[in-house]
Amino acid sequence: MSYQRLRADGPLYATVREAIESSVKAGVLDRPRRGYVRATKNAQDMNADDWRHALVASLDDDPVEREDAIRRAAEWARTNLGVEFERLRADGHIASRLRSAINSAIRRGEVVRHGATRIVRAAAAPRLEPIDQLCIPRDVDGDRPILVLQFDAQGDERQIHYLALMTIATALSTTSDARKATDWIFYIALDRPHVEGLTTWLGVGSGVPAQVVDLLQKRLEAAGHRVRREYAVPARHGLTPLLVATGGHVEVATTLDDDTIREHFDDAALWRRSLKLHTGVGKAAQLNELLLGSDGDRSE
Repeated sequence: MSYQRLRADGPLYATVREAIESSVKAGVLDRPRRGYVRATKNAQDMNADDWRHALVASLDDDPVEREDAIRRAAEWARTNLGVEFERLRADGHIASRLRSAINSAIRRGEVVRHGATRIVRAAAAPRLEPIDQLCIPRDVDGDRPILVLQFDAQGDERQIHYLALMTIATALSTTSDARKATDWIFYIALDRPHVEGLTTWLGVGSGVPAQVVDLLQKRLEAAGHRVRREYAVPARHGLTPLLVATGGHVEVATTLDDDTIREHFDDAALWRRSLKLHTGVGKAAQLNELLLGSDGDRSE
């Protein structure tokens, strides 16, 4: 598209104006005051970067109490991002995410502690070293049946990965590193066909204890999701490896940014690594075919 001059009575101007009006009606944009529009965000859809940006942008060179910083950041998000809330609850979603943003910003050097209870925006913001990328891919068995938690989460890959990592991290935090002496493998699948709308699947490798699986399910249900258990074969049912936990080490295969990953696995040694399904046609695969069928044969 090219033009020499944007005319108020021209077709391009009319197209842009129509797009703006459509976005306002759809709730993507709103009008904070006459003659202005702004992009809006839903608090539930904001990621760790969004909350940290709101926090840092709302701070200045004067130290403030943490709770005051949370209120200030929430007001900044309401004014600049259109985040809606009637009352900022201390135990609510917004305050909880902003507390995480404070810890995240401190780790990144964007915010510094000032005494025991106050924080202040840092004069400079040095970044942490990136999470190391292991060059050699890890092969993960794709033919062995695993337990899957089928639930009704909606969103793009980034949002689903965030929910999955947050859920896994919460469950792993309750177990000792010694119990994770063998590889605990977790899988993810998006947009799976399912008659009840449980289209997001979180797969759990065979070595993961039952109590961890129970915690995963409770965490998803506490977040308001319907959850059902089923068995599936990763290679046949579109499940891709997302995370491997071994002792105090965690390997992840996700496009989420480093700080979002660190937010949930603070105490673990972290690596990014390509996790590849290894498949082979043999007796085990043939038995799986007989027991579980294929996507075309199996009612999901």
